[in-house]
Amino acid sequence: MNRRDFLKTIFQLSLMLGTGLPWNHGKARASTTASQKTLLNIILDGGPDFRHLIVPPYSSSPSSYGYAYWSHHFRAHGIADFPSAWENRWETEYTPVTSQGVTFGILNKAGWLIQQFEEGNVAIANNVFASKNRDHSHSLLRLESGDLQVESSNIGRDGWGGRLAEVLDGNVVSMTRQVRLFCNGPHTRGGQSNNNQRIIAGEDTRNMGLYMPEELKDNPSSTSPKAKIARALSSYYTAKQGTVDNSSAYYKFFQHRKTYREFSDFINQRLEQYPIPEEISALYEGSSRLNSSYFGQQMRNVYDSYVCSDIFNFRIGSLEYGGWDSHKRQAESIEPQLEDIFGEGKGLDVLTRTLSQNLPEDYNTMAVLISGEFGRQLTANGDRGTDHGRGNHMFVISPRVRGGLYGELFPHSEIERFDQPSADIDGLTSIERLFGSIADWMQPGSSSLVFPQITTSDLEPGVDFSALFI
Repeated sequence: MNRRDFLKTIFQLSLMLGTGLPWNHGKARASTTASQKTLLNIILDGGPDFRHLIVPPYSSSPSSYGYAYWSHHFRAHGIADFPSAWENRWETEYTPVTSQGVTFGILNKAGWLIQQFEEGNVAIANNVFASKNRDHSHSLLRLESGDLQVESSNIGRDGWGGRLAEVLDGNVVSMTRQVRLFCNGPHTRGGQSNNNQRIIAGEDTRNMGLYMPEELKDNPSSTSPKAKIARALSSYYTAKQGTVDNSSAYYKFFQHRKTYREFSDFINQRLEQYPIPEEISALYEGSSRLNSSYFGQQMRNVYDSYVCSDIFNFRIGSLEYGGWDSHKRQAESIEPQLEDIFGEGKGLDVLTRTLSQNLPEDYNTMAVLISGEFGRQLTANGDRGTDHGRGNHMFVISPRVRGGLYGELFPHSEIERFDQPSADIDGLTSIERLFGSIADWMQPGSSSLVFPQITTSDLEPGVDFSALFI
């Protein structure tokens, strides 16, 4: 193991040891155990232009929203400045859907999202904002902390996922390469402090244990140099374990190793009974893998987390997909990514279908939240992209959600602003309102604990998230 991998393992160990993980589980996952509600939080770093995913119908009337949108956004779609080109784009690349009397189009490449919306499993929250300053890092800090008052320098604080895990008495599994601030739990010191006692680092759920050479896994009698060293170290630690008392400087190290080894054994025993489904492994390896195999690996980590949900005390999953800062060539840059996430036979489609077939209780009690730190401007720029905006759409997808639109999708007031410099979607609803409703679904009454400022935060007139879930 090189120094980098060793340090990563030690970091994962430090995260896992404080979680109070149960050690009395049998080898098989009890199918009769009632599944708890879970949240998968997917952050799209860079400010996704969801007005590219969801568009108004083309209209030839210059006074309509459809005409205003297509006449100002066509460059971001990579099409010509002709009404016939706008109309053709609408008719060939988008599927019309209607909700609450409003018709709009969803990008054909997001076939799974279209299906889920038509089945009533998608809630689209409109005009939501995490920040109004258009700064990536500060807006992400506010999005992940769930605190719109947080200063840009407060990067060591807790996140709303960590606070929610504390209320739920559960754990956050971080599926990403680096643990995001969203996962950080609250610390009694407050301020810049956080704790990681409820975080499990699950970047690679099929390799979470202490290092073991591959050749030793396949052949316990292997005589390769790595296998010999591994066996010798294992024998040494086993023999030494009983001779080191709690007064020794090495006591904590030996205890950590013992705890981590036991934790690894529980995970490995469980996962041996649940081979990686072929459809999931195809998301990150082979010729049909996603454009982002990293996102595909996160789908595998999510599946494994549900398989090990009782071992992990799994309540919240943290995921990410970067690369949404689409100042140039927007259609070429974000459509493959949208397809990775929302396409038929792609990330969320494969994950949810696998869960519904193999772990239906878990599928029926899960919710997926998809958000970015801000949206994009109403008018495309000269580089066939869009620049930083403020308000945006956010998605809650679940068999338990009341699907539909929450907030006005295409406000008529935007039409006159399309010609104004740097015009963007008005931020009318604060993230606390949407996120708080999810918290209350998972644990009634928890929103005020996770978001202390929720009652004074902004909410678009007419929007009611209290009935977001069935």
